[in-house]
Amino acid sequence: MKLIHITRFISSVSLLLIPYINSLADNSGADPYALPKDKSAEEICLKAALKAHPGQVFSFKLYNESNNFHYQYEINDKDKNWLVVCDGATKRIIKDESEDSLTK
Repeated sequence: MKLIHITRFISSVSLLLIPYINSLADNSGADPYALPKDKSAEEICLKAALKAHPGQVFSFKLYNESNNFHYQYEINDKDKNWLVVCDGATKRIIKDESEDSLTK
């Protein structure tokens, strides 16, 4: 019975300490949930991605890596699905691959 109480105590304490320990591990000081201040980058990146592969955007993700934002689009253009990643700072495409080539 005491073992159950000790196990519960340890799990309770660890739940309280995990966010603190994770904050110590992040030395960048960047908020991982921050949004880009320059809202025009998303529109410019979307236009560049659709210019490269005219079609339907079926997936969009925004990545924040130490306040360097990357916009990822998955586009279906009739025959293929494309993965296009645009750098929010430079507003240029940094990755452009067919998803067919990713699975091989």
